[in-house]
Amino acid sequence: MKKYPHAIVIVTLACNLKCQNCILCAPYYKKPFHPSTEFIQETAERAFRLGDYEIFEYMGGEPLLRKDFPEIWAYNRKHFYDRADMFKTATNGSIPVSDSLIDVWKTYGKKIHIIVDNYGPELSPRAEENVDKLRRNGIDCELRDMYSDHRHHGGWVDFLAPVKPFRDVEDAKQTYLNCGQAQKLKNCCNIINGLLMPCHMQFQLNDRGIVDAKAPEFEAQCIDLFDDSEPWERKREKMDTYTDVSRLPYLESCRYCRCLAGDTPRLKPAVQAEGPEALPFRMEASKGVL
Repeated sequence: MKKYPHAIVIVTLACNLKCQNCILCAPYYKKPFHPSTEFIQETAERAFRLGDYEIFEYMGGEPLLRKDFPEIWAYNRKHFYDRADMFKTATNGSIPVSDSLIDVWKTYGKKIHIIVDNYGPELSPRAEENVDKLRRNGIDCELRDMYSDHRHHGGWVDFLAPVKPFRDVEDAKQTYLNCGQAQKLKNCCNIINGLLMPCHMQFQLNDRGIVDAKAPEFEAQCIDLFDDSEPWERKREKMDTYTDVSRLPYLESCRYCRCLAGDTPRLKPAVQAEGPEALPFRMEASKGVL
């Protein structure tokens, strides 16, 4: 099987924080995506039907809100352990890591990496104790500073899309060439509700109704893992295009994006929305599968 650089299965968009500039717009959903255990397992199976991965992740939202997270990782260990070089997840440091999750992660040895983001003592009160517990159990992890003057990568980027594009095609092509996610991460592919896209902003554009996911220029830039009418050969062709950035001049979402580049202005991470009125828009449940 061909090995792709990076894929992320979003296991939930539920989160106990309400960050205004959440990269996946988690607090903007009236009913956040939170599927069954079986659906996550089937999603992973179909993702690995595309190929193997250098890095494969299970992310949120806040993934530790899933009571079945140990079960998800145990299933992954049994069925997909040899299909990726590294497995990862990240947590916001607000919820204790359970003993049952520790027990599963220990079975991964050097093939697992846990990120604990620290947004300060008020939002991430468990961050340091979680890292200490992980390290005492021999689990590779990192504590990311997201609140001091030396915060990770200087802070967040504003990924809330405007309702109309502000870049033309030529500008979008240049944005794509400057994008860290595209050029350095080889379009780290997010999978939400069975739909794989090479950029997280595409989900926002779809769910907000800004771009029709069935439009030809958009449809070519997503893979419905649960659409068995599309041959797997075609799905793999799309994935080959996503992960070889020289074959893809730009993404439709680049026309709406401020770009993830070194000189892009940074925001203070995890600024909390004080009530629904603090959110500039609200969405229903994630549309997910086309």
